[in-house]
Amino acid sequence: PAPNYDTLSKLMIGHVITFPYENTDMHYRPEYLMRVKPEEAYERQVLPGQGGWCCAQNTLCLGMLRALGYPAYAGAGRVNRFLSAEIDTPAEYKPLCHMVLFVNPEGMETHVVDVGFGGGGLTRPLELREGAEVPGASGERIRLRRSLVPGAVRQAQDACVLSAKRMDKDHWKDLYHFSETEMTLMDMVVLSYSNCAMPGVGSFWYDVVAFFFKIEPGTEEQPEGSEMYRVILTGGKVWEDRKGEKKLIRACESEEDRVQVLKEYFGLTVELEDIRWIQGRAAALANARVIETK
Repeated sequence: PAPNYDTLSKLMIGHVITFPYENTDMHYRPEYLMRVKPEEAYERQVLPGQGGWCCAQNTLCLGMLRALGYPAYAGAGRVNRFLSAEIDTPAEYKPLCHMVLFVNPEGMETHVVDVGFGGGGLTRPLELREGAEVPGASGERIRLRRSLVPGAVRQAQDACVLSAKRMDKDHWKDLYHFSETEMTLMDMVVLSYSNCAMPGVGSFWYDVVAFFFKIEPGTEEQPEGSEMYRVILTGGKVWEDRKGEKKLIRACESEEDRVQVLKEYFGLTVELEDIRWIQGRAAALANARVIETK
């Protein structure tokens, strides 16, 4: 296929409905590390059909895009720690913890691509331009604007913030802040390692999470077409996030129950014997926090 915008859009949608965002390796393996190197992402996601978090998802996507002829590179971002706030709350950003991609579709300017932001965000390419806006899942709108780096002394002129607006909210919520500075894949390996290994540095230290985009075809009751929505696991609870409505569909009562939920709703395989690795950790079900579901 030609390395154009239409192909890029189809690749993004195909990716997010195929590979769930999740952090099970961080809690159910003795290494307590996410596998994010290109060969690791391929072996985990493509071969057995499992998931990964931002560095694995976008690393896999970056390799595919380059193989198809897209000029593309990786960058890093800071996620808003108040994503789960229901009211309009000023953003407060974590240290660099997220991976994004910059891609040039054929005959077009640079676009932002991100198939690894579980808590919402992009489901199609967004032009790297002040005020650019695209629809997201669950009836959201996603917008880009130029914004200085919070707290920085030497301000980068290429810094941006990605924001989302839900149908049932009156305000825009900042998702993450990023710049156009290129990062290498080894940079992303180290970034991922720090989020896994430093106690409390990121909210995923405290929880087992999974996010999966799904598409429901149009029906007679919904003639306008298909709907993309999210299924979310956080804090031991499974939520279905559709246009303007977030509904609780299941609550886990034990670690064994959570492993079953990961399989049933997200297609993720965790062996029952591997539950031992999460015991005593902050992410154990008795201690899990609800995080980043917006």
